[in-house]
Amino acid sequence: MQTADFAEEKDRLSITTSGLWRMNADHVALIDRSYVGPATVLVPNEDILVVVTGLPFASRRQREAAAPFAVEGLIGQPLSEVHVAIGTQVGSQGYLCAIVGKSKMAKWVSVLQQQGLDHAILLPDALNLPVPPKGHWSVCIEGSRARIRSEDASGFAMAVDHLPMAWEAAGRPAILNAGEALPPKLAEALVEPFDRSSPAQARPRQAWGPQASLPLPPVDLRQGRFSARQGTTPVQVRSLAMILGIGLLAHLAIFAVDTWVLKLKADRAEARVEAQLAQREVQDQTGPVLGEEPGRALPKIGGTDGPFLDRMGRLSQGVRGQDVSVRSIGYTRGEPLILSLSVPDATALDRVVGSLERHGLAASAELSSPPEGDSSGTGLNGTIRIDVAGGAR
Repeated sequence: MQTADFAEEKDRLSITTSGLWRMNADHVALIDRSYVGPATVLVPNEDILVVVTGLPFASRRQREAAAPFAVEGLIGQPLSEVHVAIGTQVGSQGYLCAIVGKSKMAKWVSVLQQQGLDHAILLPDALNLPVPPKGHWSVCIEGSRARIRSEDASGFAMAVDHLPMAWEAAGRPAILNAGEALPPKLAEALVEPFDRSSPAQARPRQAWGPQASLPLPPVDLRQGRFSARQGTTPVQVRSLAMILGIGLLAHLAIFAVDTWVLKLKADRAEARVEAQLAQREVQDQTGPVLGEEPGRALPKIGGTDGPFLDRMGRLSQGVRGQDVSVRSIGYTRGEPLILSLSVPDATALDRVVGSLERHGLAASAELSSPPEGDSSGTGLNGTIRIDVAGGAR
């Protein structure tokens, strides 16, 4: 049952667009209303595995597709039961990744929705500590709990009683303390967060602690199906309505003109087809090979094979000579053309996409592991989507 104080706090939270909170069992508690940056809710790091993993892909979409497979060996649950969120880049090709159970994420998002904070970021609380220098840990002890951030920007949390054992296992790193006193065994590792001999670096000790501003969160768990809903103000709603109204009128005018032009072209095309079919019988050529002209068995109408066949020609030219194996091609009228490939690695798939784009096709790719039990040795499976409705340039 909610207390009066909690109900009042809930009302205040529902109209707040910034600030720092902590997730509790069934509600969020305010930590700092003056926090600079987007509304952020800290969630317990004990429920989250934060690691740095290599994702050498050019686009975020490719990294999102590959991340679950990159961390699969680090977790003891099926990938279908976990949510993987990608964070900021670490080094040349490494990225922070946070892994959390989908059921836990669903519970947290439900709490945010109930308290009017569905627009908020969910941040693992150890990542609210600053990244320490090489060979150091950032440590914040609060009661019986310790939060730790490592030099590689990853973070974790544990009971204070287990901290000395973890410190030994990590090679006894130097410690920058941001919270309560360290256990006696770790006192020897404590270092000052600044050099007192240098006036330029001297600053209050409390400056080394939970960060008061995170314009770009290291990891936002609100990704994919758990993405945050951004709120809008009345002014934004009116502006959006005006823009949509103008756009709708413009589209209606364009649609009317396009309809008239298309009808005129259809009438003329129908007349040409009837004339040509009266003079020519379609030649029966079976089994065209990908890489040859897909429309050579069809009559020429107006000097062109039409946009679909033109794109098929571009497709065959784009795939020709690439180090890939075509598994299948699927097409449904009005939908993107789906090309399934076997590729040796992600770089080969990127080369195919680049080749298709050079041939005037709007292409996007996704990468996946081979099906379980596939011992063909052909590498990875790739799927390329080609927009046949407006992809040719």
